[in-house]
Amino acid sequence: MKQFDIFISYAHKDNEKADLISSYLTKLGWQVWKDQRLSVGNNFNDEIAGVLSNSKLIMVLWSVSSVSSAWVIKEANLALSLNKYFPLRLENVIMPGDLANYHAESLLRWNGDIDEEQFEQICLQVNEKIPIDNPITNKIIEKARARRDFFFNASGIWNSLSEGIKERSEVKWPFWLVRYIASDSKEAFNDLIWSVGGSPPYGGVAYDEASAVYELLEDYLGEGKASEGSYAKVEKFIINKPVEMKAMEAFRIYDKVVSNSENYTLKDLRIGNEDAVDVVDQPLTAYFNLLKAGIYYREGDPVNAYQFAIKAVDPLLTFQQNDAVYLDRLAAALTNSAVFANLNGDMAEARRCAFELKKIGRSQMLMNFQHLLSEGPDVSKTAEEIEETAWHLMDNQKNPYKAIEWYKEAEKKYRIDGNYKELSGLLGDMAVCYRRMGNIQLAIKTNRKAIEEAQRAGETISIYRWCQNLAGILMRNKDYQAAFPYLRLSLYAAAKLADPNEIKLSASALFEFKAYNLCTQEEITEMYKTALELLDTKSKSAVIKKSRSILEDFIEGKLHLATYTDDTGNQSPGTINPK
Repeated sequence: MKQFDIFISYAHKDNEKADLISSYLTKLGWQVWKDQRLSVGNNFNDEIAGVLSNSKLIMVLWSVSSVSSAWVIKEANLALSLNKYFPLRLENVIMPGDLANYHAESLLRWNGDIDEEQFEQICLQVNEKIPIDNPITNKIIEKARARRDFFFNASGIWNSLSEGIKERSEVKWPFWLVRYIASDSKEAFNDLIWSVGGSPPYGGVAYDEASAVYELLEDYLGEGKASEGSYAKVEKFIINKPVEMKAMEAFRIYDKVVSNSENYTLKDLRIGNEDAVDVVDQPLTAYFNLLKAGIYYREGDPVNAYQFAIKAVDPLLTFQQNDAVYLDRLAAALTNSAVFANLNGDMAEARRCAFELKKIGRSQMLMNFQHLLSEGPDVSKTAEEIEETAWHLMDNQKNPYKAIEWYKEAEKKYRIDGNYKELSGLLGDMAVCYRRMGNIQLAIKTNRKAIEEAQRAGETISIYRWCQNLAGILMRNKDYQAAFPYLRLSLYAAAKLADPNEIKLSASALFEFKAYNLCTQEEITEMYKTALELLDTKSKSAVIKKSRSILEDFIEGKLHLATYTDDTGNQSPGTINPK
């Protein structure tokens, strides 16, 4: 039997991620086995047992599904007995039985890219067990090793200091400066002052250099940024010292940000022509990622805000465990990440950050997000019951932040059941939930999914509703080109429904597109004619006649306004266009 480098054990509900991991590992040069390679007619148990025994490493993917899979548990225990066990955590779960005693590497935040940090670290560990030599793999391994070595070295320095080792006086000022920037702690600033203000200065630094740094720090404490002259006095001593220069460039950015905390931009977070995140190392990387998260959130982009904020959490957790000065920065990172994760519907990560906040005694910082510390959805309930609770939380209790977790649980159940009709309605309501949370990007994305599922289920009314909703969001964002195809589709759906008011709503919006010169008269006319063809020509019902009359008027250039009913029951005419 052929020998494989890696056997992947997984639950079939995790097949998509298992396929991705398998394809990447294969691309990097390892021989990987997955169960779809079973030969026709072979005994399933015998062949898998044979491949397990003939594989060098058994990679077990742990998730909600796999922890309850008897087959995965059996394979994991066999891997342990063969001393080949390599566990990965796809979701935040506790492994069954004695398997819980073994550390599992995390892929909780993996975005699916081959060069993402968590996946690179996995590749590094696999390579240490099964070495591969090719240019693509070597590049990933070198990058991962450099990151890990520096991180461990940096952590080692902070750990020694927090334990009160006497060698602290041997550490030069750049390390104390980095520590202060990354922690924003008064204690860290006092230590930095002592490193250059003491006699002699720490680390054998010359008195002239230490004095220049001390004067820069005094200038920094004054109003506004420190002067260029103060920076120049330091830089003349460190022009040939790369570590010192990197620390000083980072401090320039820090000085600029704290002097104008509401108006800094991504351009301010650059060293030379490069993004500061790509130049510095931990813990500065965590600090700059938090700054970028703040900018994106301020600009109304919670998706990118989350992606950058969450990158800071694990490094700061490690540094805080070794050095108490990082507590405040960690608490801020956990709070922002919990909120941003909630806004993006990543409830597992939101809860993880919330419970880490609780562990460090800062749960009060969650304010209106205390639900992250309470119990989540009751998974024993049906999808319909969970969806009903979600709607109640969003619409009656006005708490979309809590509702989204219930919506996502209901979505999971509907997908497992293959109930696309109910799923299309649920996704549309989820899009509303995201919009109420202020996450317009996910509202748009989820609305598109709702339309796709409605089309799959043949639900014309849902196609109409969600196309109208999506067009409305896009038009409020002034993205008229993106809204146009959804308005067209909503018109066709309204025609199939033969609903005069809905036809007015879609047709009038398209009419305005012509008025704003966003499309030609010919294009609009063809759409109206297509909608006419979708009406039941054999029907003599009043609504069909009315629908036909409305569309014929639009073809002739006459505008009909739809009727809106407000909360008090009053009706008024209008269109979807916010103008």
